[in-house]
Amino acid sequence: MVTRSPARLSLFGLFGISTLFLALLTTADPARATGEHIQEIRFFSRSGMDPEGDVRYFRGSLGILRATFDDVRLYAAYRRLIGESFTDAQAQQLLARCCDATGSDDHPTTTWSDGRKRVLRTPLPDTNAAPRQRGDDIRLLDVSCFPNAYRNAAATLVQRIKEHGASDPWVREWTTGEDAVLANCVADSGLPGEAPKAPAWLQAARAYQVATTYFYRLDYAHAAELYAAIGRDASSPWRKLARYLAARAAVHAAIVDKTPDSIAAADAAIAAITADPELADYRADAPRLASMLAFGTRAQQRAQELAQAFLAAELPASLAVDLHDLRDLERTGKRYTDVGA
Repeated sequence: MVTRSPARLSLFGLFGISTLFLALLTTADPARATGEHIQEIRFFSRSGMDPEGDVRYFRGSLGILRATFDDVRLYAAYRRLIGESFTDAQAQQLLARCCDATGSDDHPTTTWSDGRKRVLRTPLPDTNAAPRQRGDDIRLLDVSCFPNAYRNAAATLVQRIKEHGASDPWVREWTTGEDAVLANCVADSGLPGEAPKAPAWLQAARAYQVATTYFYRLDYAHAAELYAAIGRDASSPWRKLARYLAARAAVHAAIVDKTPDSIAAADAAIAAITADPELADYRADAPRLASMLAFGTRAQQRAQELAQAFLAAELPASLAVDLHDLRDLERTGKRYTDVGA
């Protein structure tokens, strides 16, 4: 007579005792310890693969777990097996696409190219410069021009044309300057040219273009200085955005330098966003910048903080982004936490 302890039977049941029982019932020959006549038993589970079963998985219908499940489902199983749960909203957040550009169908470079042709009537210039070599820490953050850089340039050009006309020479000058900015996205290129006799709107825009060029060149400290100067110019329509971008540049500079002074400056810049009443529109980004700073300057501590948050009864509001961060931290070749491993 074979006996099983209740605990062992319960755990085995979790991973598909019914599947094993049905497979054994269909075995033609008596079970043998060795031999070529043993029927092969394979375990399959649709858990985490069927769209209609995704949320059920997060509710605890794990089925048979496999190492080939994606990171999200492996984390969900880990949390469920230690007795914690997810709300349906948290499940949907984890199942949605995370941390990339919007789902727009337009190609961002094409969007900018189409707009600039109305002014310059020429195709985008080719660049033969060697691709920029970025450090490992910054490469993880992927700070080359995001798709929205091109979309925002296209939207700004539409506004310039609306205000001044496509044939206006200063609109042409702004467009040429923006070409120079975007050329620095992947390789070092020239700065936007000076325009000393330009109207006030273009002079303000040119100062912003130059600061952004240095940011794309990965010269974050200089970009932070230029953005801060724009932020102090009460006449500049870019002053609020520039004060926010000064904080972003300071965070990137700290991630590259990792000196106590640069980290302290980045912390102060993030705190300034929260304290500045004029930057209410950017206040929600302050915690994200703080997370980025922690990601880049104290990786082990940040991974441990995230792992602890993922196993707590109350999950963080930025669950999907935080899980993405932990995955990237753990894939640098180090193992900081049991959850990440």
